[in-house]
Amino acid sequence: MEIKHVDWLNFLAGWSEEWADAHVHVDELSPEDAAARRGRWLGADPATEADIAAMEDRLGRAMPPSYRQFLRVSDGWRHAGGFVWKLAGTREARWHNDEMGLGEDFDEFWGEEDNPEEVRAQVGLWSRALQLDVESDITFVLLDPEDVGPDGEWAVQVWASWRAEDPERYPSFAAFMIAMHQEWHTLAPDRSSREGGPTFVNGTTRTQDAAVARARPAPWRMLLKTTRRHGR
Repeated sequence: MEIKHVDWLNFLAGWSEEWADAHVHVDELSPEDAAARRGRWLGADPATEADIAAMEDRLGRAMPPSYRQFLRVSDGWRHAGGFVWKLAGTREARWHNDEMGLGEDFDEFWGEEDNPEEVRAQVGLWSRALQLDVESDITFVLLDPEDVGPDGEWAVQVWASWRAEDPERYPSFAAFMIAMHQEWHTLAPDRSSREGGPTFVNGTTRTQDAAVARARPAPWRMLLKTTRRHGR
């Protein structure tokens, strides 16, 4: 998925509105989520340039473009998809440093000589990656500073311990967030139905397929398509 531009303010504001509208059982929300629903905003205050500069000084690296652009709108995020409950802002992002000892097994498999070059290039991921997940369902969100595109974007690798497969790769932080918005839309109606509430329907769920077909100019609307159909 190639992402040239994301209007972060409109994208994140729309996502927040949808999330708030979908959560009708307010009494089941945590205090933090209840406050997010009242404010209709899943993010934080924007990071200042000083915040971002301090982060980059602490980590010793300049951050990739779309993550920097995101931080300028929201210094962190809640509920990225269905399994990442909090994403790091400038103060929480940190080098993973293979704290769980996952690298040895992955590197042995990835480093086999008959693997394609793109597989072998993942060797060392767990030691070098920037960890963005803060709270999750044992799901890691890793920015890889050695998997860099011509646009300066770092690839994002997502791995969950309960999935018996390699990490899922996204070419940029923007691509990851768009995919997580799609994932949330895929799961949100099922969640509402199981709880006995109304099926979640809004403008996005009604028009996503049509928007993709018409290739509207807003990138995040063009690239999103859920598997949801009314009546299921």
